[in-house]
Amino acid sequence: MSGAGSNFIDGSATVIANERGTGNSGDGLIEIEYELEPDAPQNLSLQYDSSLREIATNWDGVTDADGYRLYLSDEQNAAETGSVVVDTTTTSHTETDVPDGDQRYYQVVAYIDVESDPSNEVDVLTDLPPAENLTVESVSGRYATLSWVDPSNNASGYRLLLSEDDDGSYQQDGSDISPANQGETVTYETTELLDGQLYGATVETFTDYTSAREDQ
Repeated sequence: MSGAGSNFIDGSATVIANERGTGNSGDGLIEIEYELEPDAPQNLSLQYDSSLREIATNWDGVTDADGYRLYLSDEQNAAETGSVVVDTTTTSHTETDVPDGDQRYYQVVAYIDVESDPSNEVDVLTDLPPAENLTVESVSGRYATLSWVDPSNNASGYRLLLSEDDDGSYQQDGSDISPANQGETVTYETTELLDGQLYGATVETFTDYTSAREDQ
């Protein structure tokens, strides 16, 4: 159109188009604003190091993206159900001191003005180390006192399981036991036991997502 012109600003969410209307006494100004949505990041991957309690995530970069948000959830569809772990301009992130026995789902989005669709999803159930050094401290009448050390950093609690005749068929003794801090010793007195009965014992450490046992 004769006399028409457009102004475009690279990377901006605003496009201003100037158009001279025929038959009008003045210039007309049409301002069009829209939000730019980048492509979704591709190839999100995860590496978990249980010995270091570290999770490293990596993904492909998106052209013209201002940054990325990595989402974490204990449910699927992390970008919808979770929260942001990190807002970054890089394409990788490493978490340290990750909780033991934890279910973790990840998705990443790119953003310019608004967020992109989420990437593929990756997930991991982190290892839960079992209790260590299960020991019978004493036996008094029909009661026994046991102790153990918890090496995990995220236990929800423990269950003492007993097996009559040490036949491997375990039943919980008493109620769930409150968690200790990592590296602390837990002491527990059993409920009333049978006279002259041989017992096997194991401690089950548990979280909301998994459990682990140590046998004796």
